Amino acid sequence: MDAVPDIDKDRGMNRLENAQKRLDAAVARLEKAMARQPVGQSTEVQIKALAAAREEQAALKAVTDTVAARLDDTIARLRRLLGDTAK
Repeated sequence: MDAVPDIDKDRGMNRLENAQKRLDAAVARLEKAMARQPVGQSTEVQIKALAAAREEQAALKAVTDTVAARLDDTIARLRRLLGDTAK
């Protein structure tokens, strides 16, 4: 039996990976902007914004990991149902 292509998994993972990369880039830009700012009241606001962005990034990474695991499980079940254990 022919191997089941991972087109849907690849497409979904690419979207998740791209979202993670965009979020990482946004956090890096915030960190770079903070490094250029003089210390003062606005820095405290920026520190809070950066902390919130990091929390959001961690939450999105957890979601990404969960979705990836579920996709892997679903693909494995489909392969078992089709009788194809090759990857």
